[in-house]
Parts: sequence; structure tokens; C-alpha cells
Amino acid sequence: MQPHFPHALLEDTPEANIIGFLLFAPPRTFSARELGARTNLRPNKLVDSLARLVEGGQLVTCSRGSIRYYRLNPKHKFYPEVRQALVRRSKQYEDELFVAIKKLGVKGAFLSGLFVGKPDLEVDMLLVGDIKEKLLQKFIEACEHMMGQEVNYCVMDVAEFTVRRNTFDRFIKDIFDYPYITVVDHVTTKHKHA
Repeated sequence: MQPHFPHALLEDTPEANIIGFLLFAPPRTFSARELGARTNLRPNKLVDSLARLVEGGQLVTCSRGSIRYYRLNPKHKFYPEVRQALVRRSKQYEDELFVAIKKLGVKGAFLSGLFVGKPDLEVDMLLVGDIKEKLLQKFIEACEHMMGQEVNYCVMDVAEFTVRRNTFDRFIKDIFDYPYITVVDHVTTKHKHA
């Protein structure tokens, strides 16, 4: 007999709220701070729920320093069942990080490292284009507050990016050879996602 997804995840529980949110969020990692803000869960309920979901294999985690990050485990055996059950009651989510990146007016934005569960990679975010320094600083401060720590980012103009991409520059290659998430792309012809 085929096992069924625990019904607690299909009811109005903190775990269901977390899973429901993550089903419609981009497939990036989220800090506990950000998950708490997005799901309106009190810290103690959030911590307990995250621990149960990690223990049950529904979430995967990674850490940088003392900060832990969470994302949905699409390889979990119950993933299709719970997705189908929750899709009817969950609402589409527009990622505030993606919205903020697009407001920068960049030509390219790629998330790597911490955002895709690979905290040991050198770069978490590559931004391509001309960005006003004040705007960039405000964005990075908000991003680091959301993630709970420093975010390793790189900014380059389109010309530099194009040259480095076309000459198989190691720095660029290291970003695109690993899983990454494309937020904005007006600078490459190939799209590869995490």
C-alpha cells in the first residue's frame, strides 16, 4: 500500500503554511527570519515546525556560519501529493528579493552560492549593468538583513560581463557551472536554472 503524506501538512498548521509558502516561492533558500516574516509565524512555532520538516525530509538545509537556511526538498517522496493538495489553497508569491533586484534596473541578475544551498561558493549574487551606488548600497543592506548575514556579491557592466563570458573567464565559469537562479537576463543567450 502506497504511504500518504502526513495529513498535518494538508491542514491549517504551521508546517502547512511553511510548505505552502515554499511551493510558490522561487526555489531559493530562505533564512528562518525571512520565513517567519513571510508566514507570520511566531519564532517558537517557526523553529519547532522547521525542525519537524527537516527531520521529516520535506526541507533541506545549509548553513553559513551560525545562520541556517531552508528550502523545499522536491525529491521527497510525498512532494507531488502535497503540491497537488496545497496548490488549491495557496496563493502565488512574488519574491520580494526578485522585485527589489528588478528595481535596480540591471541587465542581468543571477543568484548562486547561499541562495541555491551552496554556501561555500565564492559568489552569492552577480549583478550586471550600471547601478547607482546609493541604490545598490540600500539594496545590499536590505538583502543582508533578510539573509541575516553578509552576502557575497559582484557587480560588473555589460561590456565586462560579455568579454569575461566569451573568454571563459574562470570567475564567470564558476558561477554558471554550478546551480544558479536567473532573476533577470538580457545578457546571455543560454538559460540554466538550479
